[in-house]
Amino acid sequence: GCFVLRTIEDAESVRDFVDSRSRALGRPLRGVVIGGGQHGIETAAALDDAGIGATIVQYTDRLLPSLLDEAAADVLRGALEERGIAVRTRTRTTRLDPDDSGAVTALEFQDGTFQRADLVVFTVGVRPRDELARNAGLDVHPQGGVIVDDRCTTSDPRILAIGEAACVDGRCVDAAASAYAMAEVAAARLLGGGERFGGHRRDVHRTIAGVDLACFGEPATRDADPDA
Repeated sequence: GCFVLRTIEDAESVRDFVDSRSRALGRPLRGVVIGGGQHGIETAAALDDAGIGATIVQYTDRLLPSLLDEAAADVLRGALEERGIAVRTRTRTTRLDPDDSGAVTALEFQDGTFQRADLVVFTVGVRPRDELARNAGLDVHPQGGVIVDDRCTTSDPRILAIGEAACVDGRCVDAAASAYAMAEVAAARLLGGGERFGGHRRDVHRTIAGVDLACFGEPATRDADPDA
């Protein structure tokens, strides 16, 4: 009853489990999505559309923390709750409890509370696989990812890193558009060009769970530099 959702095969596995488990229990299932990013919200909406009671569990204080400030996140949360999707923020899952058959039956949280669940989907993103770079002595960010500059160059000028393995400006790449842009820079570099990576894409314009969403710029203000 616990799944990740990255491929068509994953989606088919979830669908097959829902069909068999709902027949076995004789009632609609209760689903929990761990992770309140775009993927998590869309997954919760898909579960809701399939007649599964859906709850989003998010560790940070709001949904889409890398895109939305508190006010915008509250609007999105209200829209989700209005359609029947529950949202729990500031919540860390510490344990999954199985029933006698081994299927998930509940989640326990760090604050001591728990929630019944028949289906759990993890949409918690990716972690950079930087073992090779780390073992080779390249500079690696403490939170993971091979540190590169805007030319995709690592601490060894003969080695480039791009995509989800790379960390630029203290942040790992988590969007396909940024990864593709880095690939273009790396390809140009190998052909003798001087292209540079223009930074992470923060603009988003799409519909998520029936909510029209447009974001650009930083989600939180920063103190101004008096010397700037």
